[in-house]
Amino acid sequence: TPQIPTIKNSNVVIVLDISGSMNNTPEGNPTTWWDSTETRLYAAKQACNSFIDAMFKDDATGCKVSVVTFSSGTRWGQYVDNAETIGTATSSTEATTLKNKISKLSADGGTRIAAGINQANTEINKLAENNNNKNIVIVLSDGDFTIGSDKDGTIINSGNETKTRVETASTNLKNSACKPTVYAVAFASSQSGLMQNTIASDANNTFKTASNYSTLLKIFNEIGSELGEDEIQDVASVNGLIELPGLDASKDVTIKLNGDTTGTTGKVSAFVDKIVQNQDTGVYYLDTTQFDADAKIEIEYFEVQSQS
Repeated sequence: TPQIPTIKNSNVVIVLDISGSMNNTPEGNPTTWWDSTETRLYAAKQACNSFIDAMFKDDATGCKVSVVTFSSGTRWGQYVDNAETIGTATSSTEATTLKNKISKLSADGGTRIAAGINQANTEINKLAENNNNKNIVIVLSDGDFTIGSDKDGTIINSGNETKTRVETASTNLKNSACKPTVYAVAFASSQSGLMQNTIASDANNTFKTASNYSTLLKIFNEIGSELGEDEIQDVASVNGLIELPGLDASKDVTIKLNGDTTGTTGKVSAFVDKIVQNQDTGVYYLDTTQFDADAKIEIEYFEVQSQS
């Protein structure tokens, strides 16, 4: 079983589908109470708890995590939202309590995912207050999200969820104050529409599919590896310039904007409008005046290993 790397300096909200179909096996077969360890929900709970373990291998990782669940309820014969935050952890002790709550979750109802996304919006912006951590939302669902033909795009077998609601919730989340990166994990689902093109921040890089527990854990491992990379250092600019110590023309540079997970990569010469050099000292600087005033900028640079 792959181990998720230690995660550092990250605010994470995990949005977990607990609709009735999560009681099925990954192949879609119904289960009974005595084979509950074969359900999609069981696999999701195990992967989530492993991820939380990686965030709190000690109390010095600087991490915070909240878990949001969603399904549907009914009131007066009508489907209603059923999303809630089941807990938050900022320490290993709190993480143990949160994992116990996750382990006790059960599944029922429809897949009203917009409510879960809206709840995640509230939670991630709470976690982001007064720190410079990376902000991540992971949305896990087994919904196929087949869209009907009515004007709101009601999604079939979802507790009357609609395409319009999901689009609005997703846009609001990604454009919120902390500008989180949103991973959409389609588990045991053929879904590649709303999850990939609406919920995920990047259709190519933060949309993931898993067919069983091992592939689901591998996805959480990949996300953990990204969050376990070098710590982000928050720096101030002087007259719009930020010094880039150790940068030289031989290194590859990646500039990421507003939570983009891939960014633009190239040599220093590829960024002549954004990276400038002091001709007297040879030191390179990032010229922040070339970006929007409210842009969230991340820059990485590293040696390129030659092929042997």
